[in-house]
Amino acid sequence: MSLGGGAFLLGYGARTWLSSPCDLSPSFYFPDFFLQTASAWFKHEYWEERSYEELKDFFQPIKSTKQDWINSDREYFIKGFDDLQKMFCQGKMEKAVPFAFELSSPSMSCEKLQNCLSRLLDYSDAHPVHVYGFWNQQGGILGGTPEVLFKIQQKEKSLLSTHACAGTRCYAEAASLFDEKERHEHQVVVRGIVESLTPFGRIQVGELKTLHLPFLSHLITPIEVELHALADFEKIVQALHPTPALGGFPKKESFDWMKDYQTTVKRARFGAPAGYIYKNLASCFVSIRNVQWNAERMMIGAGCGVVAKSQVDHEWKEINLKMQSIKEMLDL
Repeated sequence: MSLGGGAFLLGYGARTWLSSPCDLSPSFYFPDFFLQTASAWFKHEYWEERSYEELKDFFQPIKSTKQDWINSDREYFIKGFDDLQKMFCQGKMEKAVPFAFELSSPSMSCEKLQNCLSRLLDYSDAHPVHVYGFWNQQGGILGGTPEVLFKIQQKEKSLLSTHACAGTRCYAEAASLFDEKERHEHQVVVRGIVESLTPFGRIQVGELKTLHLPFLSHLITPIEVELHALADFEKIVQALHPTPALGGFPKKESFDWMKDYQTTVKRARFGAPAGYIYKNLASCFVSIRNVQWNAERMMIGAGCGVVAKSQVDHEWKEINLKMQSIKEMLDL
């Protein structure tokens, strides 16, 4: 897990799942997307803090062949898009995020995982993404996300930082080409995050920026909250997750829609919170831009923000562009 400043938090050895964080060692937080897991925390028998340089020496790249990927979700995506447009016309929702997956077999091997880790470490050193993941012999997840659900630094005054990350363009297109649809989508996300965090403290919304990554550029608005009191990690997760960037707006209506969409396209841990508590830092990332795997196959997923002015072909192109960026980031 990324700690920031080129440092990473590692856990290994026996893993113990817990219903709440542990006081004596780093606690890792990996619930399901719908926050229904009774024991979403775990601790490891051993843990270490390591630098990028130390990990790069350990995870040397291994030459591996590219995977063949199959995407069979276009039909479901188009149906979901059409259903959303009807709901927008009826005034039931303002934004939602359908998604799709590409699948590949054979599944993850030790050699391929080592190569993915090596490539991801280099990528995170060069670009503003946060590394996260956990795995065992049965399966796992590994990714580098640009999206932070929140970070809390416990000092004299507890400060929560987050950002709205929504509105995506191909990197080759100038930032000035972000259109009315994308800017409206972004402002919906800002509004939703501010509404969710208002009960926790005094909010300050920063200036709109552009985050540039290989293949993609995103609109970003930083948001800070000076907390009234020491806030409970899971209460903040429940208040924020999913933000309109990954869920939709209004929150309840879009959340209900996502549960219905889940019946046709299984998301597994795509978009779920992924975090930790360590020393005086509490961090929680949004688990996008990742690969998930089990004993039989690997899967990569991507979503797109849909509003009334969205065009289905443009959104499908965005999803495929995001999937391509994941393959490049992890050398898959």
